[in-house]
Amino acid sequence: MTIARWAIVVLLVLFGHSLSVQAQTPTRSLRATWSEGRPEVSFDLSSMVDDHIRTEVRSGLSRTLAIQVLAYRRSGGRPIAAEQITVRVLYDLWEDIYRVQRRVGDQSQTVRARTIEGAIAACFTVAGQPVGQAADWARLNDREIYFAVVAEFNPVSDATVRQVRRLISRRNTQSLDNATVGSFVSLFVNRQIGEADRVLRFRSRFQRARP
Repeated sequence: MTIARWAIVVLLVLFGHSLSVQAQTPTRSLRATWSEGRPEVSFDLSSMVDDHIRTEVRSGLSRTLAIQVLAYRRSGGRPIAAEQITVRVLYDLWEDIYRVQRRVGDQSQTVRARTIEGAIAACFTVAGQPVGQAADWARLNDREIYFAVVAEFNPVSDATVRQVRRLISRRNTQSLDNATVGSFVSLFVNRQIGEADRVLRFRSRFQRARP
């Protein structure tokens, strides 16, 4: 196969992946504002919370919420940018307090909550989370885009979370190979994630990039 034909095949595969995400993922509210040339997204995951999750949060054992956010052009292709958010919550039985640690890349922040409602709000609300770097968005002004989100409470394994974090740590999305792109897309379309306690997938409405 010639290089030109191979390039066409790759583009068709990437385009098909993006269309699969669009077609198979429901639309939910997600707000994006723009600061320093990149989007900051906010959305609510509280619809995931039920009595089982409340019991897990109260259990005194460390529990994990893994959130992946990917940005796509409406026209398809590889992700523009991606972020992995890992939230760990632990109820300290001795101090009667919840510790919620949120990690994005190499940065982490821990907050304390006195009530189960406060702990759930800290875990299941994403506010002003940057997606990618300004360089990822530099040539996309006024282009139509959308964001895709998958959230897993108590995912299959910590190894899965670490694997996705390694993939997303490659900040320059232009360097992503096809295997990496496929790993991203499989979060929404193909991956067997039935062992997670709860899973929520959705995408935003189409909107204009404003870097």
